Amino acid sequence: MLGIALFFILTLGLGSLLPAVKLSRRPSIGAVWLGGYALLTGIVFFAHVVFRVPMTILAWLLAVFAVLALVRWLRAGDPGWKAVAMHPCVVLTVFAALAVLAAGGIGYQPYTVDEFTNWLGASRLIFFNGGYEQVRDSIYLGGYTPGWRMLLTVPWFYTGEFDPGLSTAATLIMHIAVAGLFFDLVRAAVDARLHNAGRRGEAVAWTAVLLYLGVQATGVLWPYTLLIEQPQIYAFAAMAMLLFTIDDADAPRREIVVLFGLTMLLAYLLKTAAVLFVPGAGLALLLVLYRRGQTPQAELIKDLAFAFAPLLTAVIAWSILKPPSDSCFSSPAVTLTADALERARAYDWGDLFVRFTSAIAGYIATYKWPVSIVAGIGIGTAVVTRRYAMPLALGAFVLLYFGALYWFHLTCFGPHNFETLASIERFTRVALQPIQAAGLLALGVVAIRVMPKHLLGDNINRRVVLGGLVVLGTALFIWQSILLQRSVEDMTTRRYQNIDPRIAEVARTADFVQAQAKYRDAPPLVQFISQGTDADILGYAAYYAIGDGGGEATRLFRTVPEVSWTLGDTENVWQRKTERTALNKAFEKADIIWPVRTAPWLDDVLRAVAKEGNCDGALTDHILIKDDDGNLVCRAKP
Repeated sequence: MLGIALFFILTLGLGSLLPAVKLSRRPSIGAVWLGGYALLTGIVFFAHVVFRVPMTILAWLLAVFAVLALVRWLRAGDPGWKAVAMHPCVVLTVFAALAVLAAGGIGYQPYTVDEFTNWLGASRLIFFNGGYEQVRDSIYLGGYTPGWRMLLTVPWFYTGEFDPGLSTAATLIMHIAVAGLFFDLVRAAVDARLHNAGRRGEAVAWTAVLLYLGVQATGVLWPYTLLIEQPQIYAFAAMAMLLFTIDDADAPRREIVVLFGLTMLLAYLLKTAAVLFVPGAGLALLLVLYRRGQTPQAELIKDLAFAFAPLLTAVIAWSILKPPSDSCFSSPAVTLTADALERARAYDWGDLFVRFTSAIAGYIATYKWPVSIVAGIGIGTAVVTRRYAMPLALGAFVLLYFGALYWFHLTCFGPHNFETLASIERFTRVALQPIQAAGLLALGVVAIRVMPKHLLGDNINRRVVLGGLVVLGTALFIWQSILLQRSVEDMTTRRYQNIDPRIAEVARTADFVQAQAKYRDAPPLVQFISQGTDADILGYAAYYAIGDGGGEATRLFRTVPEVSWTLGDTENVWQRKTERTALNKAFEKADIIWPVRTAPWLDDVLRAVAKEGNCDGALTDHILIKDDDGNLVCRAKP
């Protein structure tokens, strides 16, 4: 609840400072919301990461300015209290807050290894150390732009406590911004066609946005993870919608260009893959501005500056500030080095291309394919009606995006992911869902624009049609309310997810270590045993090993990099070939041995190194702890 309130005030307040985007003479609240979110992200980056303003001071300054700006905006009376209160951005936010209240609060249990090692794990480290600068050289994949990591920390600097449940509002509010923009664009199309359709136009727009959310073109309204993919999708979808809008001769060009530039900045600060959107967006904007031939050249240059200057400034600042990294994940230029090119030459490019394109095509063919078909028709209608900007930008982005992904499989991901194709589903959705979102918008707007006025007016004025819209909208709204409640419950308990049981084991380890006074000044060396599995358990351990030291992160325990062994042939890339004597010596160095998954021969090794205690029964029900004499003692798991 507090997280929603904080992001609500910051987003709406900061957004009200931007030039108003008026669509059919109405201020777009969705544009205010989107602009405020982008401005919040940009301010946190430049003020804290670049100019090193302490986050606690910055957070409270942002809150004060946001509240004052929000009050000033609402008192100005345009669009007015009622218009704001009844807008989907506010209504959906209120219902999300009610879902949290009904659940008795919200927590967040991460369950993907990327969250532990990268996104939420990095945010946790930043917060416990008091800011980004303190960890910039040690953070995992430090070359990643820190926008999302910093956004997740914002509510913690108000409360002074690490509470990932508060951070879940970051994804919710951003998604609501995109939905709000969708609503405003549909309503503006109806108003433009019927010259202020009033409540009937709002009924059409509400039904449209609820259908958009119902088919989950950009996923569920409140995502159940804090991974970076959904925020990327929202940013790309918003940019595509804005390009579709600016292609209208009656659109407020300058205001939309400013908002587009901030949204592109947001996309880049989330992840550098956003630069792949730039070439297509640049061509699209040049096309739009060229078609408006009567605009003075100086104004065209200003438009391009507003569109790309924020992004260019951030790119330059980050290229200077980002910590050095040899990882191709956070430093894409590494894929162009001589070593990377040598690795690429060793692979079969043709075989990869066939497997790569087949996997992408197969996923697109099965992932919400009816939505893709309808969206494809929508993009086709945009082309037919000569609104080329959005299709051009998305088309160029898709080619560059999948081209870069193919290249990374050759030069970055390594032999295992070359063979298995790394996270094709997640990567594909980043490109596919913005297309679905923009296509649905285009179809709805073009259908309204080309429908004869008398037919459109007669239909929405008929009680049967209006009643049908109300009934359908009500049913869809109830459905969204149910999904919101499910998301809150899922994020808190993971009731609906298949969560890795090793996460709970590592959490038990952290609780056990914290409860032992002797480990407070000397973090123990923990040997996890997860025989035959991948090494994700070490990612979970890196997360739970970070403790709050009162302004400086503490290390609760240390880990050993090996968790799975074999005496013969290896079963997977994570297993280490060893012999019993060497393994005995390795285990004897540990302060705590925590078995999660074992094998019969490993049970024998563990029982052999245990000098005292009772190891009868399953070894996964026991731990081995080094006593004051340096002997490993077997005891039941706490």
